[in-house]
This record gives sequence, C-alpha cells and structure tokens, in this order.
Amino acid sequence: MPQHVQEQALRFFSLLRQGVEAMVREHPEEELRAVVALSEQRHETTDDGLSNLQVESLRQ
Repeated sequence: MPQHVQEQALRFFSLLRQGVEAMVREHPEEELRAVVALSEQRHETTDDGLSNLQVESLRQ
C-alpha cells in the first residue's frame, strides 16, 4: 500500500478514535455498550500495521 494512503488511513482512524472518545465522555452511560461492541469485533493487525477494521474501511 502506498505510504500516503497508509498515512491518510492512520489519520482517519486517529480522528475517528478521538471522536468516539469524545462521545464516550459526553455520554458515559453508553460507554459500556461501546466497549462491548468493540470487543466483540475481531481485531487483528496485518503485516503492514493496519488493523483488519482499517483494511475493511479502505475497501469501501
């Protein structure tokens, strides 16, 4: 994968994580549901360091 694409993907997911963290701070009662939902998703890292969730998003 080209370096600039990987950098854009990592930036996107960093911003997404920040947004989720902000949402959890504003709505703590939903935190447990979010944690459970994330933990139920299988999360693996590919050889190039992208998680399977990142790869799936790039395919869309």
